[in-house]
Amino acid sequence: MRYVYLIKNIDEGVYKIGLSKEPTKRIKSLQTGSSGELVLVYQYKSEHGKLEGFATGRYIKNGKEALELPCDILIPAALEGVISKENAHRIQARVIAEAANGPVTFDGDKILRKKGIFIIPDAYLNAGGVTVSYFEWLKNLSHVRFGRMDRRFVEAQGAKIVRLIESGIDKPLDPQAKADLLKGPDELTLVRSG
Repeated sequence: MRYVYLIKNIDEGVYKIGLSKEPTKRIKSLQTGSSGELVLVYQYKSEHGKLEGFATGRYIKNGKEALELPCDILIPAALEGVISKENAHRIQARVIAEAANGPVTFDGDKILRKKGIFIIPDAYLNAGGVTVSYFEWLKNLSHVRFGRMDRRFVEAQGAKIVRLIESGIDKPLDPQAKADLLKGPDELTLVRSG
């Protein structure tokens, strides 16, 4: 049997669906042996425009309170700084997986570590998003259009390959072959590549 807990924060427009093997006294639960109950939740939301009032779930108006519910793994995934010195001592998770950028403040982190809560930092868990954000930041700072930074890298790699080939065959490459190897991708090529 699986218990599904539903949480919605009106102000932030955030939905959470928590799964647990056993019910807690604090939460009225949805009991289901499959994911079929989730279809009912979706239908209710479609018909009523909200989750508040769904008969077999518990609605939590203040989404920050949901962070303090007992769970094995807490995944703050939307907002920065939602776990701080004000609420860190009430966090009951054994593991926090930082899917948002910086969901735990410095002071909150100190409290959680003293409590023995294991934290997977956003830089590890969300490395792809953080990396893309970094490159977008660099691009915006230098006013370089999409793909230009990659093009410079590819052209530099092509130049190294041309030098290596020319030194290996002991003569210059055909001008057209050299031009093809030195040309980096343009924006259209990058967009169509993936």
